[in-house]
Amino acid sequence: VDITQTIASFDQDVKVCIAVADVNQNLNYTKTPVIVKGKYPLINVFVNTSTLTPWINVSSDELVKLTNITVTNIQVPSQVITLEDIDYASQHLLQVTTILFPSMSYELSFTVNDTDNNSFENKTSFTMENPNSIAIWVAQPRNGNNQIPNIGFSQQQSYDIVIETEYNATCRYIGANCNGNLEYCYNLGQGFDFEGWEDNYVKYGFKHKIFNYPKPPLHLVEGQLYAYLIICNESNTGTLLANTFITGFDTTNPIINTTANPNPVTDPNGKTSNFTITSDDKSVCFFNASDSVSNPQNWDFNSDYSTLESYSLLHNVLLTFYNANFGQVYNVDYEITCENLAGLQTITTYLLTVNLSTDLHVTALNNHYFNNVENVLINASTDKQATCKFLFNNQEYYMQTSNNYYHELEGSSLGSLEEGFYQGVISCEMLNYYTPATTSTNFTIDYTSPFVNITSVNYVCSGQELFATITAHDVGENASGLARLCYAVTLNEDQSILVSDCLTIDTDPYENTIAVPFNNLQQDQDYTVSVTVTDKAGNSASDSKTFTAYLNTSPACDVSPPTFSISQEVDSANKQRIVSVNCQEQGVPVSGCNGFAYYVTNESITTCNTSLLDSKIFEEHTYVTPDSWPAVIDYVFNEDVNLCVAVFDNNFNVRYSEQPISVNAKFPLASVEVLNTDTLTPVVNVSSDEPVQVLSINITTATGEVIIVQPPQGVATQRLINLPVLYPNMDYDLRIVVSDSDSNYYEILTSFHVETPESIAIWVAQPRHGSNQIPNIGFSQQPSYDIVIETEYEATCKYITRDGCAFYNNIQDCYRFGEEFDIEASDGQVYPYTHKIINYPKPPLQLVEGQLYAYLIIC
Repeated sequence: VDITQTIASFDQDVKVCIAVADVNQNLNYTKTPVIVKGKYPLINVFVNTSTLTPWINVSSDELVKLTNITVTNIQVPSQVITLEDIDYASQHLLQVTTILFPSMSYELSFTVNDTDNNSFENKTSFTMENPNSIAIWVAQPRNGNNQIPNIGFSQQQSYDIVIETEYNATCRYIGANCNGNLEYCYNLGQGFDFEGWEDNYVKYGFKHKIFNYPKPPLHLVEGQLYAYLIICNESNTGTLLANTFITGFDTTNPIINTTANPNPVTDPNGKTSNFTITSDDKSVCFFNASDSVSNPQNWDFNSDYSTLESYSLLHNVLLTFYNANFGQVYNVDYEITCENLAGLQTITTYLLTVNLSTDLHVTALNNHYFNNVENVLINASTDKQATCKFLFNNQEYYMQTSNNYYHELEGSSLGSLEEGFYQGVISCEMLNYYTPATTSTNFTIDYTSPFVNITSVNYVCSGQELFATITAHDVGENASGLARLCYAVTLNEDQSILVSDCLTIDTDPYENTIAVPFNNLQQDQDYTVSVTVTDKAGNSASDSKTFTAYLNTSPACDVSPPTFSISQEVDSANKQRIVSVNCQEQGVPVSGCNGFAYYVTNESITTCNTSLLDSKIFEEHTYVTPDSWPAVIDYVFNEDVNLCVAVFDNNFNVRYSEQPISVNAKFPLASVEVLNTDTLTPVVNVSSDEPVQVLSINITTATGEVIIVQPPQGVATQRLINLPVLYPNMDYDLRIVVSDSDSNYYEILTSFHVETPESIAIWVAQPRHGSNQIPNIGFSQQPSYDIVIETEYEATCKYITRDGCAFYNNIQDCYRFGEEFDIEASDGQVYPYTHKIINYPKPPLQLVEGQLYAYLIIC
């Protein structure tokens, strides 16, 4: 278990040597001293307040850097001046170039940083002098008891300002943040609308007036103070004199709240009560009490109304009731009046009761858990001054008190205690009157540490937040319950702590995922998140987990599921369909496709069951091998099914098919029969168990000639297809391709032989070479040759190619369009009648060497 503990603090530069031990007293030591730079620099600040642009001297006993330097007007906090940071030195001299208002108080604040990374904030208050001042009096607006010379606060948003000066002078005014000297600011300022002597003066005779102030575009915020520098050119000497006037407006009466502690006053040993008035607006307040038993009976919290400091948000006074008697109840009404700078008053009342009594009440302040008897604290409060003792294990222990109202006893007085639950009695006695009062209290000693476990660590890949799931519970028969959880994230490389925080726990057992914010994770660096839980007795337990940071571009940060596309291919040779699923990852980061899962059903469904797909992922899924990119998998089907698919990447981001994919893989059962083969125009019979379309019909002759037959249109379960005129006495191969309505297609092959009873015996007499004794074949060794055919009957014969006869479905049309032989005679050798084609082949017919050519001879 990792434990981090604060063992000491130092205010000087020291060298520290440390030893650590485990529960078996195995020791380890620091090999060299740890240098602790605990000495902080000593700072002295001097402000030259005799000039309105003061010099500031900051000196130190070591090199320091000053940052966050500001000068803030205490009376008018909206006036803040920021100075530039100053680098390391032992003495710094800086000047405020913005004129500070005379006779006003300011706070100088800056952060001190020494070379050992020690830093602290230094604050110094000072009040500006004004050697060249002119006495002024804000004569208007002026309301109520406001007698401050340089403040005029209005109850109206738009108002005139009248300022009286002691000398005859030409005066101008300017707001905050004027950089320069008095002459520069005087020339930059705005003149008053009216200047001169008037007999109806209040304080001074020379008046300076601003009509209908504030002038646009200046916008004042209600209740806020605004300071202006008034610079006057004295008429007799031409000397520039300066002062400050403050103005603003407020239309809202102050809201006040009054408390008295105690109320009622019952303790005869302490006939006092702290009387406090708070206000939401700086005000002066006073009260009048209805009964002279109150001392004071009338009180003015701020008798001096001539300074801004007289107006405050808090007023208090200690009331005494020394003349109160036992047995008499005094209900004292206090009428409180508070008036703000604008002269707006709020009047309220408060009732305080004085009822002296010897009845004593004691309250135990805690029922605590402790992990050591030394830490036990028994404490109680009494409503009257008293002395108390703790009765425990048949012993009396006197409790300590500093004011006779609060009483405590440290557990070290109780001796050694085992783990368990303990109970005792606090017994008190009122001072001087000896009235007793008791109450019981209890505490539990819990020595057993709780249990904590970091079950998982996840993090947003932006490097801005870590999510740690933590389970914890307290352990033991006297478990006090969990109280606090602290966590930290540490960079393993240098053990620097990136972020740490503590949370209050109010549940036991505890299980939660906490978000740990930070902003400086580094790619591929190892970090440790550690957690410590503490129970209410102070026992603690820790756990830690190490993780590697992967940022936005890392594959581990891919949180988007892959996409996929599906295609179907008909495998006509095996009468099945191949469904291909293509998994694709896009964008950055990409973890890569990992695998596929699917299920099929014969039922009619409209959506896919993602839970079932999830089970397939973890039970029956197919992984993608690293070299199989892009990731494609094929599924084979030979029946009609609904297919649901899921693809997932290496981070197990899953993409599901939202709707099932219809796979119509059942192929039709079709057969082909050739009819009427005893004629030159046979008929093909195509039958199937479901409607099909005939896509193509090809007939291949024995000579290799391919005859393409136009297929019929439409679908049907049976088709009779007429073939064109074919060569007699020849073998044929028939290829028919059929398809159902789902585009499942395949070819049907069959062979047939065409005979004809109406035949004539022929003999090819020329060309005839070698051992060629086939009656109807003549093959030449020359590219140009004559053909002589002999027939058994005397007849007029014509010849035609199969292509030439393809458009006709009867022998008569083929004869009519055939070509006659060049010569006919009766000089045959095998058969008497000869038919001759001279110098065959005739152009434009071009024969290809080695290829067979068939002709139909019709006589």
